[in-house]
Amino acid sequence: MNGRVYLLIIILFTILMVVFIYFIIQNQRLYAIKRRLDHYHLLASNCQWIFFEYDCETKTLAGINQRINMNSYIVHKEDEKKLVMINQRIKKGEMVHACLRLISGKEMHWYQVHLLKTGFIIIGMLMNIDAERQEQERLKERASLDPMTGFYNKVITKRLIDEWLMSADRQHIHALMLLDIDNFKALNDELGHYFGDEVLIGFTEQIRRLFRSSDILGRIGGDEFVIFMKDVSEFKIRERASQICEFSYRDIRISVSIGVAYAFKDGDNFETLYVKADKAMYEVKRSGKNGYTIC
Repeated sequence: MNGRVYLLIIILFTILMVVFIYFIIQNQRLYAIKRRLDHYHLLASNCQWIFFEYDCETKTLAGINQRINMNSYIVHKEDEKKLVMINQRIKKGEMVHACLRLISGKEMHWYQVHLLKTGFIIIGMLMNIDAERQEQERLKERASLDPMTGFYNKVITKRLIDEWLMSADRQHIHALMLLDIDNFKALNDELGHYFGDEVLIGFTEQIRRLFRSSDILGRIGGDEFVIFMKDVSEFKIRERASQICEFSYRDIRISVSIGVAYAFKDGDNFETLYVKADKAMYEVKRSGKNGYTIC
């Protein structure tokens, strides 16, 4: 009998020791996991990335590492189509990388976004790249401008006009105005190229003050310029052309020949309108210069 009791005690003691060792090992594992999580949260809280998760079942969104109300972010209207494509890719289980404009309150910023769905949870990472994006836009804009006048260069002028015409209201009046400074080569030869550059800069500064920010101003040659006027009246076109013909720089009258072509009436793209305006402009030059002709 005593032998059975001893055996039972040994078995119980062994079981208790196994359980005790098991709990010690589990506690050590939990402690190690907690330390890793603490390190992760410490790293995440000092990181530029915003980590968040979205529960597809409860439809709740929460920031993980920063006290940010993720529900306050709204996708910019122009990026809504991109968001639809992102959702389609997430449903397929793909990891998505994208750049989106997000609005929070009254502020809009560019964000780099990484998303991955695991089960019913979408894990995401956001980083504000607004400064980098704005710098890219500044460099892009600088490359698209004529360095002397600040007008768009020929390539960008053509592209902007063609893009705008593709969706423009055909019921309104839009006009392409082609300008050429008369006898500019003679002015350069007589007074020097430095003075000629001053004349160009002064001329374009006067043009900029005369037209709206919505109009497209381009330099497409040495002394040749394009102005595309959107949603304008015939009276305003004639008024602006007349005002340009009255420009002067340092008491020197600037003679300008101008040809005008109407969008859709004379053409529905830059090339066609340019050819028509160019013919009108040379009619002015043949008839004495410093004036304008409308197709």
